[in-house]
Amino acid sequence: MLKCYRHWKHLYSIFLLCCFLTITGCAQKVNHTTSDCSSDLPESPEKIASKVPLRYRIILIGDAGAPEDDDEPTLKTLTEWGKKIPEKTSIVFLGDNMYEEGLTKKKRHEADAKLGPQLAAVIESQVHGLFIPGNHDWADSGKSGYSAVLAQERFINQRLGAGARNSLPVFLPSYGSPGPVALDLPTAAPSVRLVILDTQWWLHKYDKWWLHKETEKDQDAIIDELKSLLVTELPVIVAGHHPIKTYGSHRGKKWYRFWNRQDTDHTVYKAMIDHLNDAFSVPEKTPLLIYAAGHDHSLQVLEGDTTDYLIVSGAGSKISGVKRGKETLFACSRAGFMVMDFFDDDTVLLRVVVPGDKEVVFHRWLKP
Repeated sequence: MLKCYRHWKHLYSIFLLCCFLTITGCAQKVNHTTSDCSSDLPESPEKIASKVPLRYRIILIGDAGAPEDDDEPTLKTLTEWGKKIPEKTSIVFLGDNMYEEGLTKKKRHEADAKLGPQLAAVIESQVHGLFIPGNHDWADSGKSGYSAVLAQERFINQRLGAGARNSLPVFLPSYGSPGPVALDLPTAAPSVRLVILDTQWWLHKYDKWWLHKETEKDQDAIIDELKSLLVTELPVIVAGHHPIKTYGSHRGKKWYRFWNRQDTDHTVYKAMIDHLNDAFSVPEKTPLLIYAAGHDHSLQVLEGDTTDYLIVSGAGSKISGVKRGKETLFACSRAGFMVMDFFDDDTVLLRVVVPGDKEVVFHRWLKP
């Protein structure tokens, strides 16, 4: 009997060792980092862009809610880019604006430290700033998520003013609604349509309404609204927190994280992706469709399937590993953000910016 017990104890030890090696191997594979942001730039994009007047600029930065201090290099560089043409610039913060659990009652005292530096970048550069909520803004997907996202909306509206430049909103969607909400920019003679979604609304498992029950919308109705907003001659950026494709850590190819709703291979997340791809497949849509998100703490430019391009710009304050896939045009694991310029001749220039001597590390003229 003792001999049998020792035999099974030995087998159990081997089993645990195999499990450990498997998990470690998976973690090493997922955490592979593309830190080299160098890219061939045969001609200066600034030199090219200067030949045609600029209509509007949209800067995309996500997951900026854990700044080290007010002089954080990424936000400092962001401010400098905002100052270049503030009257023609919107900075879109793609969610996770306040780590780790958003503006809950317990974390109210951290609002100035976490949100303050981002708001300061908007105020100092005198641009239009727009904040979109992410899963951490919804109390890290917790029970108090709805009240936390409403509190953040109030805080940002008070600091930036609900009637910001040209009466543009500064926090969308409002009242914990999933959206979609459309902004045509600039308002006088639009050159781009920005469509805002709160993708955490789709993934949040707790109550999503309190005072505003109308925010509990039907998913099919949301998709129908989104489809209608894509029927335009303007190029469209659909912006949300969660990517529909990524080669970062939230790709979810880790068997021990199959339960995580924040990973793309979770059934609820997959269902959201299917809904969005259905909307993006509308035949009469815009000639140029881009989906932009954060969530993964890296910089990625991917060729799309139902969209023309997929952008992941979630390296505002945190960095994680990223791999390259067959759709990858650019991938980098460094802090930074992306700049999209819309010109008078209807051309669109995308640039990836990181703090440092050589700020623009990638550029591409976007075409349908």
